[in-house]
Amino acid sequence: MKLTALIVAAAMSTSAMAASTYEIEAINNREDKLVINSEVFEAQTYCYGFDEGDEVIFIEGDANAVCASAEILNTKNKNTCRLWCP
Repeated sequence: MKLTALIVAAAMSTSAMAASTYEIEAINNREDKLVINSEVFEAQTYCYGFDEGDEVIFIEGDANAVCASAEILNTKNKNTCRLWCP
């Protein structure tokens, strides 16, 4: 847990702060689907504390779904979530 917090803190203090933020346009927790940047992503695990309208930063992968998987950081609560790209 401490390692994850350290990684998130490091990401936020370097490139993540310069990274673009994206709004969660829609979220369906029952199906683990999120719409970000008009792309549908599927959560690999439950995205705790992620809600429609929250701003996220891609700390792995990208918002244009040019990836196999991605990880996002919720700027509101600092939680992360792993996603499958479409």
